[in-house]
Amino acid sequence: MRYYKLYLNAPGVIDARRTAHRKPASAGKTLLGYIAGIATITGLIILTGVLVRSHIMRDLEAMTTEIFVPAGQRMQLTLSDGTSVTLNSGTVLQYPVVFGKERRVKLKGEGMFDVVHDPGSPFIVETFVCDLEVIGTKFNVVAEETEQEFSASLFEGRLKLCNFLYGNIEYVMNPNESLSLNGKALMFDHLENNNALLLTEGLLSLENISFERLMRKFEKYYDVTIEIERETPPVIELSRGKIKVSEGIDHALKILQTSADFTYVKKDENRLIIIK
Repeated sequence: MRYYKLYLNAPGVIDARRTAHRKPASAGKTLLGYIAGIATITGLIILTGVLVRSHIMRDLEAMTTEIFVPAGQRMQLTLSDGTSVTLNSGTVLQYPVVFGKERRVKLKGEGMFDVVHDPGSPFIVETFVCDLEVIGTKFNVVAEETEQEFSASLFEGRLKLCNFLYGNIEYVMNPNESLSLNGKALMFDHLENNNALLLTEGLLSLENISFERLMRKFEKYYDVTIEIERETPPVIELSRGKIKVSEGIDHALKILQTSADFTYVKKDENRLIIIK
């Protein structure tokens, strides 16, 4: 253990002598010193605030929110940058609480994006096929990895994407164009209709869709299991038509029966539907 000795002068002797020879400080110097002290403290407070805010922002950027849309429902939300998103049934969206230099989200399912333009912070939608880099735009994306289904429909602005599954080929889309996965390639097409916009209205198009594919959509939208007990699936004999999802599975099947020859029964407390 160390001990320290302190030597103190007789109280008042040296201080009194020093005081006798010290010149009184002028009022101006005292005021300047006071102002300098305040400025130093203020600067330290501001610097501390900046450092704390920077640390908080980094933490928020690292925090990820995941949203899952239940069967038979749609969800509309606004991200921290003001971008509005509409998500379809069974869709999963992952995004940071606060965006950093890059606005990146991850989509599994179907979503409609209306992106706020910000040249200094690109907006990127990550899917199983490619990353879609937004150039101030409104577009719809379907990304179903389990069914190997992917499509993008552009309504406003421009959209750049790179097919990193097959060859890292880059594409740039213009308004009224669509891009869909066909085998190992992405195929361009012209938007002939506004079916991709039906998501925001809660409608499902019957145009150019097979019965089996439509049943898979029904399973997701209505949270049911559908089995087709036929040698060949029914054929939908409609060139156009729409179903309002919120009306329920029975309403959807009855509308479908007007254009396809089939019957159905329900089992397991209506969670299983058998197509005959």
